[in-house]
Amino acid sequence: MARWTWHVIPDGQAFHVHAMTAAGGSLFAALSAWRGSIHRSDDSGRTWRMLYEHPSAPRTVSRFIELQVLDGTVYDGLTAWRDDGPKLFRVQDDSAAPMPGWPDGRAVTAMVAHRGWLYAMSHADEGSVFLRTDGEKIQRLPGIEGERIRVLASGDRLWVATVRSGGGALHVSEDGIAW
Repeated sequence: MARWTWHVIPDGQAFHVHAMTAAGGSLFAALSAWRGSIHRSDDSGRTWRMLYEHPSAPRTVSRFIELQVLDGTVYDGLTAWRDDGPKLFRVQDDSAAPMPGWPDGRAVTAMVAHRGWLYAMSHADEGSVFLRTDGEKIQRLPGIEGERIRVLASGDRLWVATVRSGGGALHVSEDGIAW
């Protein structure tokens, strides 16, 4: 019978571990705290190292709440409502940095990798936008009118759960564009 063991992510002051994923033989953890952070373990969680810590303003909270893997590359979605800037981060080598070309905003709250694309909801003061990237180019997609995307899922098709005044809906797409 397998036994669970306890391992601690030692760096930073974490409130929560929001997400974990595995890629390329490593384990990645997305944390929230006064300064959200991204951590990596190459030995099944026995030891950890911090790849990035978000420079949050005093007495504010930032959090990495989404992790997805696209073509072996780890992407992290940051929520930091009080600062503007790109909120999609890409892990390369032994560090993480904002995705080049990603629009400024306050949060990336939903992400999923699907058929060679990373789909994400990005929120800014001007409103929310639905985007996708293949790791190089970034495309703005038509949203689902009057609804806010809450959850994305990938399977044989792309699935989106939305909320709106008075309820919500489940949408499906073959190509990530037409719903």
